Amino acid sequence: MEHFIQAQGGIDVSIVGFGMNGHIGMNEPGTSVKTRSHISTLDPVTQQVGQKYFTSAQQLTDGITLGLETLLESKRIMLLIKPQL
Repeated sequence: MEHFIQAQGGIDVSIVGFGMNGHIGMNEPGTSVKTRSHISTLDPVTQQVGQKYFTSAQQLTDGITLGLETLLESKRIMLLIKPQL
């Protein structure tokens, strides 16, 4: 992914979500800001919340994500937060 991103001249806009446990775009809490694209081991909270995207229970353990350093190099970043009511 990193080679592809660089070959395209970088990322113009990144749109990432803020998870229930504070993860940003599947970068779980404690992930180094120097991390680039990687496979992230999902926190139990992320695994539980992620079930809403499936019609039957799924074993969710890992996710592919852009790292924080990769995201921070974007020309613009949109962080989406949905408040719980």
